[in-house]
Amino acid sequence: MLSAFPDEGRALAEIVHDVAPGAAIAFHTADGGQANLAQGIVDLANAGAKVITDDIIYFAEPMFQDGIVAQAVDQVNARGVSYFSAAQNDGRRSYESPFRPSGFGFDFGGKLREFHDFDPGPDIDTCQQITVPVGEGLNLVFQWDQPFASATIGGAGSQSDMDILLTNAACTVFFNDRGGQGGENNLGNDPVEVVQFSNEGPATTFGLIIIRFDGPAPGLMKTVLLDRSRAAQITIDEFDTRSGTSYGHLNAQGGLGVGAAFYRETPAFGTTPPVPRIQAFSSAGGVPTLFDAAGNRLPVPQFRQQPALVAPDGVNTTFLGPIDVEGDGFPNFFGTSAAVPHAAGVAALLKGLNPAASPDQIYANLKAAAIDMDDPDIPGFQTGFDFRSGFGLIQADVALGAPPPPFEAEPARPRFNCRSAARCRVPVSCNLAQIAGNCGNRIDVLVPSRALRTAGEALVKGPRQIQFGASVTNVPPGATGNVRLTLPKRIRSFVRKTQKKSIRGVMQIRSAGGTAIETRPIRIRLK
Repeated sequence: MLSAFPDEGRALAEIVHDVAPGAAIAFHTADGGQANLAQGIVDLANAGAKVITDDIIYFAEPMFQDGIVAQAVDQVNARGVSYFSAAQNDGRRSYESPFRPSGFGFDFGGKLREFHDFDPGPDIDTCQQITVPVGEGLNLVFQWDQPFASATIGGAGSQSDMDILLTNAACTVFFNDRGGQGGENNLGNDPVEVVQFSNEGPATTFGLIIIRFDGPAPGLMKTVLLDRSRAAQITIDEFDTRSGTSYGHLNAQGGLGVGAAFYRETPAFGTTPPVPRIQAFSSAGGVPTLFDAAGNRLPVPQFRQQPALVAPDGVNTTFLGPIDVEGDGFPNFFGTSAAVPHAAGVAALLKGLNPAASPDQIYANLKAAAIDMDDPDIPGFQTGFDFRSGFGLIQADVALGAPPPPFEAEPARPRFNCRSAARCRVPVSCNLAQIAGNCGNRIDVLVPSRALRTAGEALVKGPRQIQFGASVTNVPPGATGNVRLTLPKRIRSFVRKTQKKSIRGVMQIRSAGGTAIETRPIRIRLK
């Protein structure tokens, strides 16, 4: 790429080339507004792109409805194009609530313009405290559950006019006012307000006030506080619901959202236990879709499984990044912007391996091959999908070794059938043709400690995961052999106390040299 263009588009292209060096690369700017981004997606598909990736979000993209960018993603998906979006870097810095009348506000035109009550209890609090460090920039997005006029031609638009004001800590001085940022007239327009603020000091504590200026009270309101860096120093200090922050086309049905894990905190670099760790800033999903593209309210909210995957960040580029972690002369690029081109590059390899594979088949293959991960914000280990890490960390080697389409939407879950509480066995196939020699002579089984609980009582003390080995006879490539598993004493004790029928965990198949060949979820079925 030309050195005259030191932006993230060039960095994404470098990472895609690192993963899929034989792939041809085309570029279209995401600048110029939502309409230009949507048209650029279609233009790339028209130019022959089979995989498209981006790392952008327009603040005013709809949260509860598919806007024009999400519709463009779905359009190219229907034409056989896989689409990958960066989940963004805002963690769970979001507040959600229905509008609660406080009885307080101000009179305008003989009508009460009412403040929202942030306190869900019997008290009333009309000002929410947040922290913005000196020198930090805040991008505040506020939306509510009414249709967007811009999402479709002739869209009805918002029935309510809502405002959000940024104040001092005492909630007496406004840094924005009605008619400016956060105070536009929304009636018949889009239900969104955006406030951008740079804190020049000395104060670090501020307040937020939400006003129902006109129209019916929303059933759901949502604020997302987007930090201009990934330092996560901006915080919601009271009434924080820690809701999802990945929205807009990142949540499109036809795309695949990607979170980030620092490459040094993945199993290949020796994490203990061998489970990848999600970056603290990686945005969570779970934002509901409440309307169809035409603005009709859905009979049941949709909670799409986004972000769907995690990929590594903190990798080298030739020019972009604040620090050189390894001291190798190349800066390291962090954020979901660095993660998403890895996933797109693997998708390009899959498409090259099987040109007939559809986007949904490619997505399913990547999900099935992923290493299951945990959401550290939620107690226990979330086996399978969660709204922070999706289906887990992408595994290119496993995905490329999978059989051709049709792909299964969910990974197969082998079962250890235990006829006693002590010994189990499971057949293991070695179908990775690229592995020379035997498939493996060691299998590690990991069971989350928190899975061994009942009624909130931890029956098994100790580390976050219990790891134990299983004996296996060397299995030649393409063959199947039996694995013997002996359950540790504390798991046998747990089984006796709870009479559980099964326990879920993870099985890692390793080569004779100890290298992890395959990781898959398992169920230890107890008889």
